[in-house]
Order: sequence, then structure tokens, then C-alpha cells
Amino acid sequence: PPPPPPGAPGARPPPGAPVLPPKPKPTKPPVQPSVKMKGVHWKRVLLDLQERKERSKELGPTLWEVVAEPEFDAAALEASFSQKMSENRAAKDAKEAKPKRPLLAKALDPKRSQAVAIMMSSLPPVNDVKAAIVNLDEATLSREQLEMIRQNMPTPEEMAEITKLDGPDVKWDKPETFLKTIMRIPKVRVRLRCWAIKMGFSEKAEELEVPLTTVAEAIEEVRSCKGLRHILGTLLSLGNHMNGGTNKGQADGFVLDDLPKMSVAKDNANRHSLLEHAATVLHASLEPDHAGATRFPEELPHLKEAAKVVMSDVRAALQRLTGEANSLGEAAAQARRELEAEGGSVSEGGGDPFALVMAEFSEGATTEVARLQGLLAAADAAYADLVVYFGVPAKKKAPDSRELFTTLHEFVEAFRAAVPKPKPPPKPRRAGSVVSTKEGGSPAASARPGYMARGSTCGSLCGSVKSTEEGGGEEEAAPELDPMLSKIQMLKAGGAVTPAAPPPPPPRPPPAASAPSAAAPKAVPRSADPELQKRLEARFERARAKQKKAAAAK
Repeated sequence: PPPPPPGAPGARPPPGAPVLPPKPKPTKPPVQPSVKMKGVHWKRVLLDLQERKERSKELGPTLWEVVAEPEFDAAALEASFSQKMSENRAAKDAKEAKPKRPLLAKALDPKRSQAVAIMMSSLPPVNDVKAAIVNLDEATLSREQLEMIRQNMPTPEEMAEITKLDGPDVKWDKPETFLKTIMRIPKVRVRLRCWAIKMGFSEKAEELEVPLTTVAEAIEEVRSCKGLRHILGTLLSLGNHMNGGTNKGQADGFVLDDLPKMSVAKDNANRHSLLEHAATVLHASLEPDHAGATRFPEELPHLKEAAKVVMSDVRAALQRLTGEANSLGEAAAQARRELEAEGGSVSEGGGDPFALVMAEFSEGATTEVARLQGLLAAADAAYADLVVYFGVPAKKKAPDSRELFTTLHEFVEAFRAAVPKPKPPPKPRRAGSVVSTKEGGSPAASARPGYMARGSTCGSLCGSVKSTEEGGGEEEAAPELDPMLSKIQMLKAGGAVTPAAPPPPPPRPPPAASAPSAAAPKAVPRSADPELQKRLEARFERARAKQKKAAAAK
């Protein structure tokens, strides 16, 4: 190893530096008072006996070498020169003097011990946990709690350390006590694994049945949907006409991957797509069957969910579930053999219910797995028929079910947006508003003054026209409506309307005389206070100047 740096303990002095002699060490035995004493603040002297021995002839003995240390009453000294303790300090020392609890044995590292302690806080007492595992009591332990126990099971190294340190007088900490208690259960790891499979089997089977059923129903809906056939036939007819005279025309069909292109092809004005045109053709069809085909997206409710199913994941999950069901059967058979070897019988039961419970459940699990495998085989066969139904050549690799359903779903949604929307019917006019107009008023006249004025004018106009048409010319129209009435009568008579000259503007009123400014006082008021008199004179002068300025402006 490299030498220590200069100045560090054990380092050699640099070349040329003086070598310091070693410091002398105490030669007297250590003394430990029974109580805490007051200190004597001196600088102690330590004699270098080696040096004294070498130079004894040159140096004479020192005082400290010949001085005599008499014996004394240590108890009296401690009573007189001990440090006084406060009551709090005495109570603390008395508390510390009490016998401490023995330290608990630990075999786990701190992080592992903390993880087990956190798990124990969410579990019943350890004895209840042990009884629940032995009796497979699902009322005491839930599936989540069971998974926590499985994840925190001790490793072989941890169990070896616990076994090594264990003894009749050893008191273990709570995490180690929990693991020791659980590991006393026979074949606890196999038992926990089988019990976890049993508790989660129904949920996993349902998670597999839902996508298989969804795919099967989506395939049946696509094959039986007439509207989908009509829109595809319409697109085929329009496409053949557009591709007439080219090598793309005279097609018997087209691949489903080309469905998105129907929304991309635009007309000359770049406003409507070919899919929108096909939807318009179907919507305007004289045949009721074709006209109703525009509502075919409603006939495919499972298409969206089927587009989310990945069949490869479903097959892998079913394979894992099949393996779990087989492991349950093997564990049940092994427990049965062990029980029979001990002279018991599964049918008679016994102290350990594991063999009977797992034997009964494994039979049902095997039946359920077989049913799910049948659903998978039926879905695969139906999808193969669907691929043939869409005209995919046998030599070409069939598209994945997720890709096919996604393409169809996007096409259906694009078609839903392309269907012409019916025009909303015109809003009926309220009867109350017509009556009020004819009467020259309005129901909201009190709340809307501007609307009242317009309603009154319209009412006067309508009333005037009505009276004129009915021959009631006796009634005189409002003077401001005479030009408008004449225009309406001439238009009804078929004559030309000559625009009337605008009336001359009314004469502008003479400008109002501006209000005279406030007259300034004729004389300065007098005051006995000289300061107030100065302010009054200044105010008087400002008023006179303002009056002169106003007169000059006039």
C-alpha cells in the first residue's frame, strides 16, 4: 500500500526534519471514583522514566520521584468533593440504573425487517394467520393479504440464520417471530401457492371468457350485417366506374386495408370524400333496404371492444391458467398420497383439509379450463371463416384479428360521420307574438323598450295594410308610414316604385345662450384678520380675471 500522507498518524517525517521523542506515558494505575468528582485544574507532569534511567548519573532525582503519597479516606473525600446533582439529574440516573429489557434477537437486515413489520400491520395476529393458512379460511385472509405473505416469505439464507441463532432462551423480534411461526406449517410454500391459485382462478377465468365471447359475437355481427354489405357494394360500384378503362377496373372486390382510402379520395371541389358520396347514394336510394343501410353501425355493438382484444395475449393467459389447474391437481394428488400413507382418507377428512379442498377444486378447475379452450377454438375457427368471407386468398397470410377489427371499426365510425344529417324542422312561431304584433304591441314590451317601439311600428304598418286591403280607407295611417304604405300598394299592383325624395332636414334650433358665469363681487370684503384679508383680495382678483376672460370670449 502507498505510504500515508505527511502529517498523518504513522507517517514518516520529511527528510531533514527533526525527530521528536515519543511522549511519556502514565505509570500509575488508573483511579475510578464511585461518584462524579469535582476536578482539580492542574497541568500534569509525566516523567520519562527511560530518559531518567539513562541519565540518572547526570540528572538527580526529581521531587516527584521521592515524594511520598499517603493513604486517605476515599469515602470522606468523595463525600466532600463530589459534584452535586440536581433532582432531575438524580431521577434520570435512577431511571437509567433500572434494569433494561433484554435486547431482542434479529436475523433480518433493517430494510427486510421493516417490510415484514409493515406487512404484519395489515394482517391479523400471527396465530390467526397460521390457523387460516392451515384451514384455508378465506374469511380471515383475503387474496391481497395472501399475496403479501407469499411475497415476504423468508429466503433459505434467512431461515438458516434464524435456525443458527435460535435457542430456548432467545427472544426474537416480531418480524422474525412471524416468519418462524409461518414456516412451522408443513409445506407452507406449496400450500400458499395452491391457495392463491384457488382464490384467483374464477377471476382469471372470467377475464379470459369476456374477450373470447366478445370476438365471437363481433364476428357474427359482421357476417350478418346487411348494411355493411350494402355500403361495401356501393363503394365497389363507384370505384369500378371511377377506375373504368384502367387495370384497376372490373374488380370483384377490394381488400379491407383499402377502406381508409375511401375517406381520403376527394371530389373536384375537395369538399366531399368518396365515402360521403356513397353514403349520400345509399341515403337517397329508392329501395327501403338500401336507404335503411345507413344505420348499420348500430348493428355492430361489439366491434369496438373486439378491436382491443389481442388474441396472442389471450392464448398465453389461457396456457398459464391451464398450467395452474394442472399444478393444483398434482398438489391434491400428492396430499392424497401422503394422507393415505399416514392411514387417513380424503373422503373421511382429517386434521388437514388441504387434500380434500384441493381435490374438489381441481376437478372444477379442469372442467372450466376445458370450456375456455373450447371457446378459443370456436373463436379461431369463426375468424378463419371471416377471413375467407372477406375474400382473403388462402396463400396470403391472414391479418391479425385486432388489425381487422380496428380497420372495420374505424371505417364504421367514418361512415357514421359521413351519413347526411336530416335538416331540423323549422321552429313554429308563437301565437302570442303574432296577435300582439297585429294589435301593435308585444308581450315583452314592458321589459324591452326598443322591441316595443319596433313592434308598435310593425303593428301600425300591418294594421294599415289590412285596413287598406279590406276597403277601410277611412282609417288614416301614421304619417311616418305613408311612404312605406305607398310602396307596398304599388308593389302589389305590379307597378314600379319610384324612390321618394328624402324629406328636408328640420331647421336647426338656435344655439342656446350659455349660462352667465357667476358675477364677481363688486368690492372686496373687509376682515379684521390681515391673513384672511389677503386671501379675500386674492380670491377677488381671480374672480375679476375670470369674468373678463368670459366677456372677451363672447
